Amino acid sequence: MMDPIFLTGIIGSLFLLAGAAWKNPKKGQHPAKALKNQFFAIGNILVFLYAVLSYLQGEPVFYVFFESLTLISTALMLLNANDRWASIGVGLAGSGFLAWSLVLFEDSTTILFILGLTLVAIGFILKNNLKRNLTLAVGSGFISAYSYLGDSSIFFWLNLFFCVFSLLHVVKAWRRA
Repeated sequence: MMDPIFLTGIIGSLFLLAGAAWKNPKKGQHPAKALKNQFFAIGNILVFLYAVLSYLQGEPVFYVFFESLTLISTALMLLNANDRWASIGVGLAGSGFLAWSLVLFEDSTTILFILGLTLVAIGFILKNNLKRNLTLAVGSGFISAYSYLGDSSIFFWLNLFFCVFSLLHVVKAWRRA
């Protein structure tokens, strides 16, 4: 029988990957009505739950920080918050997590995590699809590298595929331009 915590992480990851792979919302469409963003919301809630439960079993707290920030970013995105104000809010929350991460600093790979955390959080709230997907791709690439080095398979594969799907959207946007 599969561990229920691991299963929660897998299901949440599948929702996030569906969101990353799904087509971008139409211009002018409210973010909460876009299926892509609904996938992101469900996936972020489930992966946050996975991160908390995994932390309670001894995994690094950094993933709880990351998922907390993605939940904040997702809520701001769904509420159609102004990019400037949302970026300030995420920046303040991210600064707090950044400071806490530096206090808990384990080794130099933590820098990969901190950079990835910041970029993914900002990427979720950006409205410009090209900037959004490019920021998400780079951020999830950093987190994937951190997860690989830290031997966290769910976060490694989730962020690797998330990076690839986000890059595919970037390539599509560049071809149209």
